[in-house]
Amino acid sequence: MGDYMKKKIIISGGGTLGHILPIIPVIMEIYEKYDIYYIGTVKGNERKYFEDNNLIKYFKKIYYLDMEGINRKNIVKNIKVLYKYYIIRKKIKNIYNLVKPSLVIGMGGYISGACIHIAIKKEIKTIIHEQNSVMGLANKMVHKNVDKVLLSYDIDNIKNKKVIGNPRYSYVKENYKITDQNTILIVGGSLGSDFINELILNNVSKLKIKDYKIKLIVGRKYYKNNESKIKEIVNYNSSITVYPFLNNLNEEMSKASLIISRSGATTISEILGLTKPSILIPSPNVTNNHQYKNAYKLYEKGCCKLIEEKNLNIDLLISEINEILLKYEYKKQMIININKYYKNDPKKDFIHEVDDILC
Repeated sequence: MGDYMKKKIIISGGGTLGHILPIIPVIMEIYEKYDIYYIGTVKGNERKYFEDNNLIKYFKKIYYLDMEGINRKNIVKNIKVLYKYYIIRKKIKNIYNLVKPSLVIGMGGYISGACIHIAIKKEIKTIIHEQNSVMGLANKMVHKNVDKVLLSYDIDNIKNKKVIGNPRYSYVKENYKITDQNTILIVGGSLGSDFINELILNNVSKLKIKDYKIKLIVGRKYYKNNESKIKEIVNYNSSITVYPFLNNLNEEMSKASLIISRSGATTISEILGLTKPSILIPSPNVTNNHQYKNAYKLYEKGCCKLIEEKNLNIDLLISEINEILLKYEYKKQMIININKYYKNDPKKDFIHEVDDILC
């Protein structure tokens, strides 16, 4: 099939990697069949991620637009936000007129909401994907009028929905060999968590669990501000290694005996894809408490341990670690439950929904 006959898809999402990572496995699978275009943001993480991971080759063209989200703390700044939105709407319309897409896919974030809204007005087919157990604002504003709503978790009162999971799950399942190297991997999200970092670093001597080593990822900012303290702790405690950031995080996750982590949508999909036991500590500083709701979906199925930050202390954490790592049957059951409840292929299902609209 010649390029001139290919149908064109515009994909939009931006700001955080949580809106970007789920669609990458889908793009890598369909880019030869369809012409793929991307609309992201100037200030988001997408440009650097695409460039660092050699992903630009999968797109016919990428557009980066200067858009900001609503400022919930400073109402005055929203005057600038609204002005940028007005300008960007014109730019998106111009892109649509130039590309003439057959389908627009929104992955979340304000830029995604704008792209989907305009596509609906222009009567272009639309799909949105929601990664979290609570629908984000951009998706919430458009979901009633799109052709298909794809969900990672079931959400009530949504029409045209299909629960497929997160395609990131398929990616890690296909690309990483799962091993167990007697390590406990602790990570507080992409930016790190000061609360979790302090809890671990101030109690390393208590965290000597049998023959297990601890790998703690603290975030670049925390590492820089506490470098001397970290080096002193590591020098006196051979059981812990501390990193500011890891580019090969999925590789380390695949080796871990246990993962202790926040409960962002991407992280959860990776834990499930690797069938790893986990203790999830939801961030209390997110919109609509969605990290807690993400984690609870796993917890009620026996697929993880769940500790709210307000209840977390070192004794409780050690108790939960011991129950998972020192009681073989408990760890085994957690893995059995993951395999029982999360055995579909979200990437394949996502592609099927795209083909269903376009073919």
